Order: sequence, then C-alpha cells, then structure tokens
Amino acid sequence: MVDTNASKARTAWETFVREVPWLNGSHRSFLEIAATIRGRLMVGDDVGVQALNLLRQCLGQMGATPSDASKVAIPDDGEEKDDILD
Repeated sequence: MVDTNASKARTAWETFVREVPWLNGSHRSFLEIAATIRGRLMVGDDVGVQALNLLRQCLGQMGATPSDASKVAIPDDGEEKDDILD
C-alpha cells in the first residue's frame, strides 16, 4: 500500500490500525479493501454507493462498527499479536 495523488491508502491503513487495535493477520484482506476505499475518500474521490456499502461490510467484518466492536475481545499485552503492517 502506498499513498498517491489518487489515493491515500497507506494513510488509511495506518489510521485503521490505530482505530481498531484488535486487527491481526486474519483481517488483512478486509483491511486492504477498506483502506483502498477510505484512501480514495481521503483525497476527495466520489467512490459511489457500492464502494461505501463494501466499506461498511468490511468494517463490520473487522469489528469496527459500534455494534460489532462490543463483540470483540482485545488480546492482553502478554499475548503475541500478528503485525499487519509488515
């Protein structure tokens, strides 16, 4: 993922990592899709209704909506966490 004039996908990825601390390697595909769409939104691109619905679905799968976040168990600091930035 890289930032370009057409998309801030890398910035969106890093923002998701900060906002959703329980993400791990199993979320990678959803995170790639969500970061791509959010990155386009960050530069002011009109992504359309289908992309926004896909973003909403990805957020739900990652536990990043208010109703889904309440179901997520955040691992203790002692547990090893997958590093999704590498």
